[in-house]
Amino acid sequence: MSKGRFSKLALLLANLMLCLVLTSICIQLSLKSQKAFLETKSVMQQSECSKELDFEFGYQKEDSSVRRVGTGFYFSGNAWIETTLCKGGLLIFSAMGEPALGEYPLLTIMLNDTIVFNKSISRTKNTRIHLLTGGKLIIGYFNDYYLADVRVAYLRGLKLTKSNCGNTFKAKVPIDNGGGWFPDSMTASLVRSSPLEIYPCGLGILNMSLDGIKGGGIYPTVNILQDNKILHTIITSQKPQKFSFKVNAGAVVARIANPYGITLQDRNLSISSIIFKPDPTPDP
Repeated sequence: MSKGRFSKLALLLANLMLCLVLTSICIQLSLKSQKAFLETKSVMQQSECSKELDFEFGYQKEDSSVRRVGTGFYFSGNAWIETTLCKGGLLIFSAMGEPALGEYPLLTIMLNDTIVFNKSISRTKNTRIHLLTGGKLIIGYFNDYYLADVRVAYLRGLKLTKSNCGNTFKAKVPIDNGGGWFPDSMTASLVRSSPLEIYPCGLGILNMSLDGIKGGGIYPTVNILQDNKILHTIITSQKPQKFSFKVNAGAVVARIANPYGITLQDRNLSISSIIFKPDPTPDP
């Protein structure tokens, strides 16, 4: 082999070795970049999955059956809260129950329609549950019980007659103490000191019947007032009594004069804290 051919062959081999070395370096850099990207992505996912649980009210039998208290929730009626877990992990919560009729509240936890926890809660203690996967998480309380001894008065069939504006009036009862206004039957319920306020469209005769439920062994007494004057004082009974009053366009107020109410039994559930620790993401 001539010297010139040998030099060309050596140069070709050198170039080939250089390409192989450069290719190897590129592959290593690519693998390192890919690994760094996956590690960064894993950290980002772990960070996103570590955020505090964002619960929503899923169901309440009555208004305020569940409410937020600090970092937890207080269940005073049948209700559930719900959220979505990004992955499996450890659920840690602290709960306490208030019994009624010798029975403690039942705490039910469901993940994707499968019950993973269903136990009575008495004294405060931390509980840990490992959830294998993510999905829809529901925490609920469904065995509520409440019993009270309360005086209640009912004003039924309210109607305005002999007026030049027809049977037209507005009525309002605060619901904070359990009272209510039911326009379909033109009936109001009075509980404790919550008043019924009636606003006639004008002069006329206000007609109604009254009955009551005992509290403390005594029926409620109802005062009917207008312009700060008592139009009538009625001692209710189990049997409805009919009454009629002359009224003007001013507000007519009906109020229990001898309110009474005590709680006898009340089962409730308190969850003071709920923490979720997602499972670590495995290395790729």
